Amino acid sequence: MEPSQTEVDPASAPLMQKIGGQSIAEIEKLIGELQAIRNFLASEGERMQREVGGYIDLTEKALSSIRTIFDTLAGWHQTGHPLREFLTRRSPAEDS
Repeated sequence: MEPSQTEVDPASAPLMQKIGGQSIAEIEKLIGELQAIRNFLASEGERMQREVGGYIDLTEKALSSIRTIFDTLAGWHQTGHPLREFLTRRSPAEDS
């Protein structure tokens, strides 16, 4: 019976196992590194989402404060609050 093309010479089996084992070890090492990178990127994505959420919250609070200040000043302006005179009065330096 003739050996088929897919049969391996039994004498070369240890060499093939050694080569295959090294390749498998390298592939497993790369898989581990890729998983570590994936975990790092996932945690960084979560961290960035938290930080952006914090910035959004801070921006909304700042806008709310600005609206309150604007509304207060507008109300004072409409009621003739003395601040209105202060804002419209010219400084002595402008008169000279």
